[in-house]
Amino acid sequence: MSKHSLRIGGGKWAVKEDKLLAYAEGDISGKFRAHELDFDRGDDIYATRVNKEGLIEKHRENRLVQSNSFDNASWNKVSSSDGDGTTVTSGQQGYDGTNDAWLVSKTKQEFGGVNQTVGGNTDNLQTFSVYAKAGSVNHVRLYAIGYAYFDLSGDGSVGAKSGEKEASITKIGNDGWFRLSLTVDADVNVVKINPAIADGDLGEDRVDDGDGTGSVYVQDAQLELGAITTSYLESGASTAKEGVSEDMPRIDYMNGKAQLLIEADRTNYFTCSEYASGNTLSNNPVLTDNYAISPEGRKNAFKIADNVAGTYRRVEASQTKLADEDLNWTFSVFVKKATSPVSSYGGMALTFGGGTVNRAYVAFDEYYGTLVHVSGGADPTNDNRLTLHKAKSYGDYWRFAISVRDTDQAQSPASNNNTSVNAILYARLSDNGTGLGTTENKEYVAYGMQFEKGLFPTSYIPTYGASATRSRDRISAITDSSTDGITGNYNTTMFFDGVAYRNQGNGRFIAIRNTAGDSSDPRILLFSAGHSNNKFGVYAQYLPDNDLDADILINTPAERKVAVGEEFKALLRVNGTSFTLFCNGFKEGTSTFTQQNDIESIEFTNGLADNGHSVNDAQIFPFSVTDNDAFVLTSNETYATFADMSETLKYSS
Repeated sequence: MSKHSLRIGGGKWAVKEDKLLAYAEGDISGKFRAHELDFDRGDDIYATRVNKEGLIEKHRENRLVQSNSFDNASWNKVSSSDGDGTTVTSGQQGYDGTNDAWLVSKTKQEFGGVNQTVGGNTDNLQTFSVYAKAGSVNHVRLYAIGYAYFDLSGDGSVGAKSGEKEASITKIGNDGWFRLSLTVDADVNVVKINPAIADGDLGEDRVDDGDGTGSVYVQDAQLELGAITTSYLESGASTAKEGVSEDMPRIDYMNGKAQLLIEADRTNYFTCSEYASGNTLSNNPVLTDNYAISPEGRKNAFKIADNVAGTYRRVEASQTKLADEDLNWTFSVFVKKATSPVSSYGGMALTFGGGTVNRAYVAFDEYYGTLVHVSGGADPTNDNRLTLHKAKSYGDYWRFAISVRDTDQAQSPASNNNTSVNAILYARLSDNGTGLGTTENKEYVAYGMQFEKGLFPTSYIPTYGASATRSRDRISAITDSSTDGITGNYNTTMFFDGVAYRNQGNGRFIAIRNTAGDSSDPRILLFSAGHSNNKFGVYAQYLPDNDLDADILINTPAERKVAVGEEFKALLRVNGTSFTLFCNGFKEGTSTFTQQNDIESIEFTNGLADNGHSVNDAQIFPFSVTDNDAFVLTSNETYATFADMSETLKYSS
């Protein structure tokens, strides 16, 4: 019998734009055969991952075109009434040692400079930046709805400004170069670089400042989402992009090794997840935005402080509950670890407006990485209403998360007065874990506030002035049955090694079906269910003719349920009309079924989007492995390569 295996992961991950590489190895040729699987997450740009360096990686884009070609038609040279007024000259010595800088000169008394019309920008926080050096004048103005003037002499300074959120100037080297940045919260439709005669003076006819002409050197312009400048991306005829792209499979290194993230749709309802000042503020929390290096390795974490005793200073987000099923909510935030034990505590809360029962106030200890429920509102720890998630370590940061289930709504939706749900970050919530105290000058550093539906936190979703949605991850079903036994028979084994994050509902890992499609049945399925006390059971299911009343289930017993967030290995073996479940080295049971058809479809994700897991390794064998093979595969033993595993285990049909 041919012994090919279809596999994703197992130490071999390859991503090509919107393709995920699966592969097979034959016992005759010994060669790998690649299968490019279509991957879909929609066209959103709000997905993130943890990269090999352990940093959160986002999508980045320079929204300008021809970003360092100021003579290109994409850049409009400001002209006077008789057709001239601005010249650009290439070949100038740049900040980076190249000759890629430009001299932008206004040659008449009128307003001068270069500008670019920008399309497709939403009403979000955006930062416009450029490298600049004084020419015959020392001042330049950047414009992107708001504006700021910059003095390019000495150590540099920011001058007159209006309509901006932030404006900064950073000295680059010792040759007179600076990087200038302007952050606005607006729908940017044009950006401008204007040589200026002086602070606030563009040298137009109405200003008596000599002849009003002047020049500055410029290089490498960039417009990007967010409140900080990031490293420059060179663009040409189209915008430049980097990081996590649309429809890109996310190979994540959160647990120190490569895993494929598979998540459902989630929306972050905090409008500014990093720029704290852009959210609703109560009682004047003392905020310093862009204060410290964040878990993404950039200076976009904020400091929040409370220097008045007895005051709840806080940052908030609120969301109207849209339907009766909006019961479950999660709030998470990254907090920088303290270097010594703390005596006062920051905190977080989830409250339901109009209700009196489900109000969770939780203090966090940024030294030990622990959470504790705080008095001052009804205690939601009963009836599984409050979940305090175990903090996750991201280098110098903890990620704290709490979830609340609105049992008022669940028990009596028709009479429930809870019309909104609120996520709140407190500068200081408690001195001792039992309520608001009197210690003054509490402060800490935070980043990445996330407020989402559901009872567990998902990967970070950045927001830049409006709520943002990361669409679900999905691998298209494999429906090609002409691949030498990869599909097509009922002597088949499914193997899964990964981590499940869901703490309620079902999570589907692998399914094989008789017909192609998201919901076509009969099916054989490996999934998680039966959640309690933050543990879940691993299940094998045979479902005939889409009839849930006639399904056959095998599952792990209560004493061997898997903890949410811990790695597990499971195997579902099909042998003719019987199927058997193995999990973490145990044989959990065997059952039989009567209906049997050719297998025509393999799925690694689910059409219903009830996903919440990561994949280390997933395999389909077109034969039924022995009990011994199943025990070894699902034990703690691992193998560096597919070849090592095949040779060691010597699979038999």
